[in-house]
Amino acid sequence: MIIASFVAVLFVFFLKPPALSDQLDYFFSALMLPDVTPTHRHLRVGLVWPIWGAIQMLGYSELAYYLLPFLTAVFLGFGTWWLGKLMFSPAVGWIASVLVVLAPRYVRDMPHILPDYLAAGIFTLAVALIFWVSVNRSGISSYRSLLAITLAGVLLGWAYLTREYIVVLFPCIGLALLLLKMPRREWVAFCLGAFSVYLLECIWGWLIYGDPFIRLFAVSGPRETSRSFATGTWEIIKQFPEAFNNIRGGIFVAGLVTFGLLSGLAGLVSRNPSWKVLASWSVLGWMFFTLIALLPIWLFDGEAVYLRMHKFRYWALIFPPVFISAVAGLFFLANLLARGSRIISTAVVMALLAIPAFGYLLGLAKVAASDDLVRGNNNEYQEFREFLIREQDSLPDVFWTDYGTGASGVRSLPIYFYNWAGSKKIWDGNLRYISKGSSTWIDQAKISSGYVILDRNKYSYFAGKSIPLYFSTPETIWATIFRSSNGHVLVLDPSRSPAVNNGNSSENKSIPGLNVVK
Repeated sequence: MIIASFVAVLFVFFLKPPALSDQLDYFFSALMLPDVTPTHRHLRVGLVWPIWGAIQMLGYSELAYYLLPFLTAVFLGFGTWWLGKLMFSPAVGWIASVLVVLAPRYVRDMPHILPDYLAAGIFTLAVALIFWVSVNRSGISSYRSLLAITLAGVLLGWAYLTREYIVVLFPCIGLALLLLKMPRREWVAFCLGAFSVYLLECIWGWLIYGDPFIRLFAVSGPRETSRSFATGTWEIIKQFPEAFNNIRGGIFVAGLVTFGLLSGLAGLVSRNPSWKVLASWSVLGWMFFTLIALLPIWLFDGEAVYLRMHKFRYWALIFPPVFISAVAGLFFLANLLARGSRIISTAVVMALLAIPAFGYLLGLAKVAASDDLVRGNNNEYQEFREFLIREQDSLPDVFWTDYGTGASGVRSLPIYFYNWAGSKKIWDGNLRYISKGSSTWIDQAKISSGYVILDRNKYSYFAGKSIPLYFSTPETIWATIFRSSNGHVLVLDPSRSPAVNNGNSSENKSIPGLNVVK
C-alpha cells in the first residue's frame, strides 16, 4: 500500500495526456480486438488483453488508459523492493525501489502505455517469488511452494507475452532455480506455468489469424530504423548509462547505474546466489542490447541500425537488478569502511547516495517544469471535455475529425467523450472523417453540418503532404466554437462563417511545413 500510494501521488503530479504514438495505438487496438492487423505491437497480448479488460469495465476513458501504466509502476516498485529485501535487507529493497520509480527519465514515461516497463515489473515479480519460496521453505507447505513457483512461471510467460525480448533473460531464471536448489517438482511446476501462458498465445494466433506461431514470425524479422542514432562502437557500449544522462543532473544518475552494472559484474565471482542472479540478469540484458546495436556496425559497416538504443524504455528490463546491485554494493563498501560500526556504515551509505540524489532532484525538477504535463500547458483535452459538458444540450449529432494515421483523431477524441472515470458518456453521436490516411481528403462541400474537431499537435504527421485549405487554415473558413487555451484543439462550425466566432476566435495562421492544396 505504501508503494501504491507513493506511485499514485507521482502519477497525478506528473500526469500527461495519452501520447499520439505507439501508446495510443496499443489502447485503440485493444478496443478493436480481435479485428486488428497482426503487427508486432498488436500481438503483444500481455499488454493488449489487460487494456481490453480495462476498456470493458471503464469504457474508452482516461481511467482505462492510465490504469495499466499505474499498475506497471506499482509492479516495478513493489517487485524491486521485495526482491531487494529477500536478497539482502529491507533497506536495500526500499532504497532500490525508490531509485527505480523516481528515475527522472522513467517518471517522464510513467503515465504512458509501454510494454517494456510492464514486462520488467512482471519479470521482477517472478524472480522475487522464486526467492520467496527459497527463503521461506521451512515455513510454508509444499503445496504453497508449488503454487508460488507455478505462479512465478505464469508471470514469466506473461512477461514474454508483453515484450518478446524477455526471452534473453530466461537463463537467469534457470540459474536462480539451480543456485537455490529447487527440487525437480518445482522445476516442473514452473515450466508448466510458463508453458500454459505461451499456449494461450498459440491458441489466440490459431483462432484469430489461423497461425499459432504468427507472433514468432512477426517479431523475428529485423526492422531497420534511422541511422541518426549512435553508430560508433564506444558510443553504443556506453548507451546504457547515457540513457540516464539525457536529462538535467543525469550524469550523477548515470554514475550510479554504472556502479550498479560493475557491481553486478563483480558479483559473478561471489558465492552468494543473489549476486550471481543479479549479475547474470544485468550482464545478459546489457550484452543483448549492446550486441544487437553493434552487430550491424561490425558486420555491415553501419548500413543499418536495428535497435534504437537511445530509447530509455528499452533498457527497463535491467533496471531492477542494476539498482539493487548499486545499493547493495554501496552497503558492502560502507561496511568495509566502517569496520563493523553500523552508525558509520549508515552514514557512509547516506553520504554516497547524496550524490545521485542531487541528480534526481535536478532531473525531477526539469520534468516537473515541463509543458507536457496536464497540470502545465498540456490540458487541451480536459478543456475540450469541459466544453462538451458545458454545451451538452446543444451539441450536434455529428463530429468530424481526421482518420487513418497513427495519431488519428479517432483514437484520441473518444477518450474525452466520457468523464474521467468512464462512468458517464458525455456525447454519443456519430464520428465522421474528413480524411483517410494522410493524403486522401473529402471535399469541403460535404462538411456542411456538425462540428469539426482538429488537433494542431497532429499536424506534424502531415508535413510534406498535400492537404486541403480547410485543414491548414480552418479558422479562416469556419466559425470557431472552441479553442483550447494553448491553441492546440479547435472546434469549428462549418455551417457558420468565421465572422461569427462566439467570442472565442484566434489568429488565423497556417501551419508551417504543410503543402496546402487550394
